[in-house]
Amino acid sequence: MGSRSKEEEDSPSGGSELTTARFTRIVNESWGEESSSESEDGKGLPRASLRMLLTTSAAAAAGEEEEAKDSDSMTRVAKDFYKGLYLGAGGRGVDIIDDEVYKQHTKWCGLKFKGDGVEEAFRNNLAELCKDAVYKGYLLQLGVILFFVLQSGLMEFYRSAFCTKQVAVAPGGTGEAFCQNMFLLEEEQVEDFAFQYMSFFVIMTAVLFVFNLGGIILHWIAHRRLPREKKFAATWIVFSVYAAELAFITITILVGKKDWYLWPILLFLAYVALFTICLWFTGTLFLQNCALFVGGGVLYFALSIPIVTSFARGAGEDGWQSVRAFMQTVLYLNMAPMNFLFCFILLFGSWIDEQMCRRRFLAKVMISYQDRRIIREKERIKTLQKKLLENLLPPCILKGLMRVDNLSDLRDLSSKHYGVSIMFADVVGFTTMSSTVEPLLVMSFLNELFYTFDNVCDDFNVYKVETVGDCYVAAVGVVTGSIMTSASNVEHDQALTSASQFNTTQMIAFAKATMRSAKDVDCPSGAGARPALRVGIHTGPCMSGIVGTKNLRFCLFGDAMNTAARMEQKGLPDCIHTTQDVVDLVPGEPWERLAKMEVKGKGKMQTYLLSTRNPSLLR
Repeated sequence: MGSRSKEEEDSPSGGSELTTARFTRIVNESWGEESSSESEDGKGLPRASLRMLLTTSAAAAAGEEEEAKDSDSMTRVAKDFYKGLYLGAGGRGVDIIDDEVYKQHTKWCGLKFKGDGVEEAFRNNLAELCKDAVYKGYLLQLGVILFFVLQSGLMEFYRSAFCTKQVAVAPGGTGEAFCQNMFLLEEEQVEDFAFQYMSFFVIMTAVLFVFNLGGIILHWIAHRRLPREKKFAATWIVFSVYAAELAFITITILVGKKDWYLWPILLFLAYVALFTICLWFTGTLFLQNCALFVGGGVLYFALSIPIVTSFARGAGEDGWQSVRAFMQTVLYLNMAPMNFLFCFILLFGSWIDEQMCRRRFLAKVMISYQDRRIIREKERIKTLQKKLLENLLPPCILKGLMRVDNLSDLRDLSSKHYGVSIMFADVVGFTTMSSTVEPLLVMSFLNELFYTFDNVCDDFNVYKVETVGDCYVAAVGVVTGSIMTSASNVEHDQALTSASQFNTTQMIAFAKATMRSAKDVDCPSGAGARPALRVGIHTGPCMSGIVGTKNLRFCLFGDAMNTAARMEQKGLPDCIHTTQDVVDLVPGEPWERLAKMEVKGKGKMQTYLLSTRNPSLLR
């Protein structure tokens, strides 16, 4: 386990509370999203936060000086990140999960998350993180076993040399008797290399090799076949292999070599080695390690106590047997408590390490949760900004803005349009109403009136240009309708005439619709007479573009704009005032010919009225 690394709502690490159900949902979503985006290398839970906090953008083609700057920047970011975590934890280190927050989401003394989904995500993540460590643990076991074989060979070599010397010094003496009785050898084996001891360790090594090889294969199959949400089953396979190895070692030594007085030392070394590897190279949880510790302890004492007791009872029958019994008992009384103590220390370390792993997991989930909140907020703001821009500027201008590096280049976005039908509409009597009605009511009236106009724009391919006071300006043929720009082939009169007719027809229909809808808008109290709508329309060429670099506005310029404005100023309430150009394009309307009038900047002009006082004309 030592190798484990691994909206509304407020984050618990910020002091607010997350319910267990909500937190479970967050972890499940984070686990699913992050795991699907990562490779099958066991590194799949929320790492977006660490990327966001610790990653710097270094250009691949940057020079050595820029790379050094990037490295320094990374160092500063890492130091600031560590400092922030350290100070945020009250000087307790980089553990940023407060104890109260951790207790809020765990139970069983911090050994299990309250939400089943959270616990499952943690276990699966832990199993994937320790995937490669398990292979290393099996290989390390084989190394330890080989070490024991070599150690036993070295010990047997020393024993053979020692006994040979004793026989040479005093044949049939105490030294030779010591070698025969303490090592349970026949007289002719005293001076020889006793292969029976080596063969015992070789057989154990072969069996343990089979255990480890089988464990490696099962572990590979588990991670290959199991879905991501079931990866923790691989940890149970590892636990089962280690438990089987522990039982095999205990039974083999206590049954096969119980007469050998050194077996307490051998079992002590085997238990410490196996428990240590299991703790640091398997990813097993504390409760699993407890089960292995208790099961191994029960088996150890259940088999060893009868053996030691039996040897102690028969100690008086033979002198050398008494010595062996004494040596075995002394070693057992020393090694058995030491075995328990060392395993208990390892078990306690397992508990501490699991607490740290769970805190790190919880911290990553909280960071990922905060990242997602930030991303959602950014997306919301981005969407809002996009909608706002789309309502302020036409799509063609927005696309041009994306290509402009400097706002001073906005003049390049200007375009000339032909056959554009422009409408000016204002409220007759608005000045009088403004002086007698409260400003808030006047604003509310205008907002409701123009809101009804906006709602019918799309029905008639009309683009709203702007509103100035009580004046509503719209156009067909600039952004919507039949668009004829300077880049288009406007030399063909038929195409231009067709586009102008379409745009003008749409604008007149829109003007009728606005007058019809204006009658449904409630007049503010105190206004006296209901304000009437006055409309002026003209069709002709104009320029469009962005003016200035601050408070950007999409504006129309040209003679057509001025003429339409004059038509509105010279018009009558509840009437559409147009020029001869409009009448020529849409002759089918019941136009009323007016006497020629003086128009500022245009001289004498022939104009026409389309009265809408008759409801039938509004259709």
